[in-house]
Amino acid sequence: MKKILPPSSSSGANSGGSGGGIGGNSFLASLISSFASPRSNTPSRPSPFASSSGRGTPVPVKHESSVDKVDLKKLVADQRKIVEGSVLLSVFTAEAKVKLDEKMEVELERATKKRAPPTVKVGLIYTGKDEYDASEKEEIEGNEGSKDVGSVFLGLRADLEGNNSSRVYIGHATGQTTGISGHMSARFIPTVERESIDLVDRNVSVWNVELLHIGGYLSRIAYETEMAAIARLYSAALQTSSSALSGPDENLVTWLQSRCLHALKFFTFRPSTPSPEVSRIMQSAFFSGSEIFSIFSTSGVKPASEVRIRNPEMDKFVKSLPVLPKEIQDGAMDVIGLLQGRNMIRQITFDDIIWEMRQRCFEEDEMIECLKWRVGLPRQAAFDIHFKEQFVGAGVFRIIEKQEGKEKQEEKLVPLASIRTFINPSGLVPPDGPFPTSTLPLRFSTTKGLPTASFTELFGWGVFSINDWVIFLSSKPPAESPTPDQDITLSPIFAERVLAAIAKGWANISKANQEDIVRRLSPLTCIPTQLGLKLSTDAYFPAAHVFQDLPMVTFPSTNALSGRTKLPTETLLEALGVRKHVDLQVVFNRMIKTGDWTIPQLVKYLAGVRDTLTKEEVERLRQTTAFTKEESSLEQKGGPDTTDSKSVVSAAGTSTSAAPVPRRLRYKIGVLYEPTDAMRQLGLPLLDWGNNPKWRTNSDEAKFLFFLGLQRYPPLQELL
Repeated sequence: MKKILPPSSSSGANSGGSGGGIGGNSFLASLISSFASPRSNTPSRPSPFASSSGRGTPVPVKHESSVDKVDLKKLVADQRKIVEGSVLLSVFTAEAKVKLDEKMEVELERATKKRAPPTVKVGLIYTGKDEYDASEKEEIEGNEGSKDVGSVFLGLRADLEGNNSSRVYIGHATGQTTGISGHMSARFIPTVERESIDLVDRNVSVWNVELLHIGGYLSRIAYETEMAAIARLYSAALQTSSSALSGPDENLVTWLQSRCLHALKFFTFRPSTPSPEVSRIMQSAFFSGSEIFSIFSTSGVKPASEVRIRNPEMDKFVKSLPVLPKEIQDGAMDVIGLLQGRNMIRQITFDDIIWEMRQRCFEEDEMIECLKWRVGLPRQAAFDIHFKEQFVGAGVFRIIEKQEGKEKQEEKLVPLASIRTFINPSGLVPPDGPFPTSTLPLRFSTTKGLPTASFTELFGWGVFSINDWVIFLSSKPPAESPTPDQDITLSPIFAERVLAAIAKGWANISKANQEDIVRRLSPLTCIPTQLGLKLSTDAYFPAAHVFQDLPMVTFPSTNALSGRTKLPTETLLEALGVRKHVDLQVVFNRMIKTGDWTIPQLVKYLAGVRDTLTKEEVERLRQTTAFTKEESSLEQKGGPDTTDSKSVVSAAGTSTSAAPVPRRLRYKIGVLYEPTDAMRQLGLPLLDWGNNPKWRTNSDEAKFLFFLGLQRYPPLQELL
């Protein structure tokens, strides 16, 4: 039964011995009376109106020099001033029936000279958080009077500081403290001196111990009543529309936390004096009264068995699991320690983390902190294997990506079970990707305290290699199609980045992986040229510069074919099938059918790509009738019609009607002679070289023609 009693309701006082009845009002009245009229020979709080010796006889006071300066008139006026103050207390009363065997009844009657009552009442004063704060505020408030009478109610208020001012009452205050922050009253049997309760006599101690147990149970009821009130307020706050998603107001939560902390401090069992057994017995009854111990957590009032002790390392990712607020855990360490020692509350376990991960989708920052916690655990082979399956299977986190050109951010849910690779920040793959959702985002690899080596060791994830990147870019599922600026077949700039990244590490890539990269990129139009992105087999190196309308490799932002990057880039492009020279058939078509090329242009180009020509191509050049001879003046003046206006095929592949092209006879290179004056005077068939550029015997073009079979000197038979 709980009673809220204002001070005015407790005007009477029952200061009788242990044989007097003790109800709620009589307990409070006797308690107040003990402060106003203390008994002699007791260490209880003296009345402010009594002398320091407790006998009413004035004791000479030794005055210091500073006392002489006191304004006596003002002091007398202050003492006569009437001030008002109040304190609000809650009195919990328990009533129990008494059943004794005959022997015990006789022994108690012998000890107390009275028969045991049929019922007993135990009273407990509890001061709530708000009442305690209000009383404390009155005590320290200026000169309005509350401060002057603060000491009158000081002993009634809760003793949260642990000054052992909370006493056991037997109709009057005894010297025995309760160990908690509130006074307790019951029909305890005191010692002969009536200064403490008797816990020595074999029979009397049984009676007193039972009453102490009731006091412990009553304390637990008072505590659980306060927790129930807090729970109702928290639940009511959750019902409001504003708290449905965001939770109760922070100010309300802070206030409820302070109420719980106040109750925990109030029922912190400190060593009682002079007998420590009083608080020990009450504490035992307090915790054994019920297996369900309520306490305020981050999710409201919960049984302590469902609440976990806060771990600062997990605060950043443990949100759903009920844990102790920092203020309660730090402010009530004694009670929390007792609960932990009795296995009524425990630390956060691995199973709790798995539960947390299954309850909700983590944000990216939360998953990073969760992985940091996991990586920081000691290594245990058997445990790591068992925990890996549960941990990876339960985790899901959210990635929010902001794409260019879009107002809304794209949100992706990534299960940990789908992760296969992680990004190496110093690897070949550019950190800005793009990457498949099966790859852990870059932030996980660059976070301090999260070594990437542990990803492989604990979870079996591998490094996202350049081969993985090529596979992703060349065979994209529809759900992971990149934006146009990240498509290797649409963006020349992005294609350049991809080729540059591959070329950088080409020499260190295994032959099997090189072949796989070539196989995947060759069918794609991913080679940047001045005519756009082309297939590798349709593109040419810049050395093949004779036909300006041919697609030559041209990187849009950098010149990757010069400087340090030239060799690795050329090696990669050559492996992909980029042509170092124009196909001979194309050359012949351009020169013979369209007349685009002159002999010097043809030879200059062939000399430039001489090292890339195969034996078959060299032999074909020797056997092809592609070279004209110089015409004599007579041949230039006239002769039969030597024009041809047949249609030719343009570079674009369409048939067009070409202008009439002079039709001249062409010869194999081996039947023609070097175009020198000496050969010209002999009337030999000379290579039609022209005067622009001028023929030079020691030039690269001349040497190449000699290599093909151009004759320098006529044989003797020809001369004769």
